[in-house]
Amino acid sequence: MKISIITVVLNDLEGLRRTAESVLSQEGADYEYVVLDGGSTDGSWEYIDSLEFRGIKRKAADKGIYNAMNNAVVLASGDYCLFLNAGDTFCDKNVLAKAEAIVVSSLLLIANILLLYLLINK
Repeated sequence: MKISIITVVLNDLEGLRRTAESVLSQEGADYEYVVLDGGSTDGSWEYIDSLEFRGIKRKAADKGIYNAMNNAVVLASGDYCLFLNAGDTFCDKNVLAKAEAIVVSSLLLIANILLLYLLINK
């Protein structure tokens, strides 16, 4: 299971730094980082461009935050998308690994319930 973490930013360099450091410190999970800059003039793009990470970084004008988020979803290749705004951080370096374990076990539980339902209602 791959998670696409999406951050859209416009002129929030300090917030972006906190968020990127938090995302890039994640361990034990398959994820990509998608960062879209809407045309920052405060050094945000230069910071993004200097980072090396698996994922996508792009600078492009947009029509607002929701348009930028929609554009990012189109670029994402993960099974799930998680939006983390500039300035937001994970509480520790294992959040994605923990979330991945919960999602996988939940899918199994749902599959078992569905299978039971189908067997009962033959």
